[in-house]
Amino acid sequence: MNVQLDPDITPLRLKNFSLAGLKFQQDIIEQRFSVAADTLSYSIAQLPLMVFAHESAPTNTLASLMSADGFEIDSAGAYFYAAVASAQPLAALFAEPDQHASQFKPVTISNRDDRVWRNYYAMSFNLGFSAAQMRASIAQMIKLADNVSTTRFLELFDKRNQPRGSSFLFVNEGRFGGTFWGQLNGGWPGAFSAYSYLPFRLCRVLLSKDSAEALFDGEPDSQKQQSVRLWEKLHSQGDAGMPERTLATIGAAQSFFETSRVALPDGVVGPANVPAQLEILQRYQQKIRVPGQMGNTEVKADTPFFSLNYLRENNSVFNLPAYNPDDTQIHAQYIGAQYQNILEMIAAFDVN
Repeated sequence: MNVQLDPDITPLRLKNFSLAGLKFQQDIIEQRFSVAADTLSYSIAQLPLMVFAHESAPTNTLASLMSADGFEIDSAGAYFYAAVASAQPLAALFAEPDQHASQFKPVTISNRDDRVWRNYYAMSFNLGFSAAQMRASIAQMIKLADNVSTTRFLELFDKRNQPRGSSFLFVNEGRFGGTFWGQLNGGWPGAFSAYSYLPFRLCRVLLSKDSAEALFDGEPDSQKQQSVRLWEKLHSQGDAGMPERTLATIGAAQSFFETSRVALPDGVVGPANVPAQLEILQRYQQKIRVPGQMGNTEVKADTPFFSLNYLRENNSVFNLPAYNPDDTQIHAQYIGAQYQNILEMIAAFDVN
């Protein structure tokens, strides 16, 4: 087995695992007026999104283990990460000119918040480039937030018609433990104001090497100036193609790997070993056999495997019916097939 030399793959070490994202079954942003607390749930057939960052350098790698594009490791880059709570899909937030970006200002939460920022559309928290910055930012978010149980969070989530000031929650135990939620003073803008708690989602912007190093190593501006500038960059240059995922702590992601409830066929290994298997990919080159393709394909950056489009185009190879976007049962079959094939691919990573 050849040693892994791809610089986009070599950061995939557990000690570099710095940010995580999870997916809810419901589209909370689109359905924020109708999602009841007792129906809120994670998508069961999913693999957490993982960000691997260098300890003290402004470069990081996104491992999108399962999305519409399948399994894909992005090329490493100087990506600045932020957590954003907004009533808009991130793609729309990035695409639309924002005349309020220059009015970005601190959110006042119990007179103790100096790092959460908002404008008319969103609340935002800067997470940084490096593993050290990301760890410190998550710790600071937890410190600044009102820490609540899942039970208490669900009580607040259901009280969406009660006006309240800006509020920032961290769920510290239970089913949704490890997630962050925000409520904007006056309600979220739109045709109807809603006082729902919305999740902080991961987003990122790619900066040039010079810009990243200036932010990373140079004398920092005041926090407000830096937040405004980064927000404007996110708004005009944010990665709209990044899968939308709710920010979760590393512990929440690890728990999700370890407690999967998806029924799998005999012989298919569950997701508990996925992080360890990625370390094998980090150490050794891997080539896999993809149904419907000739020969073996090397697992490398920017090479997607088992995208939903690929399954649709090769449905007979995967024993799937023709895809019908209006048939939820067929769509669920495709998600199940994607999940199983990605797990089998990862389980096959080997040192021999």
